[in-house]
Amino acid sequence: MKDDEKRKVQDDQKAENILTSSLPSDEFFCTARCKNAKKIWKMLEVTLEGNADIRRASKHTLVYEYEAL
Repeated sequence: MKDDEKRKVQDDQKAENILTSSLPSDEFFCTARCKNAKKIWKMLEVTLEGNADIRRASKHTLVYEYEAL
């Protein structure tokens, strides 16, 4: 394995550790099947924020509630 590849693997492992160490236990167990830090991040993003359609609907709801004031 080349030095650059080793560094990438080490960086990914560090990112995984940072992400998983800051999670509550229920979310930690959801990330157990993720293979790398990027997949953990995406899973958390969808779980906590929802997909693009959900975010768009939430935005429209908030705008409507604001305008109703």
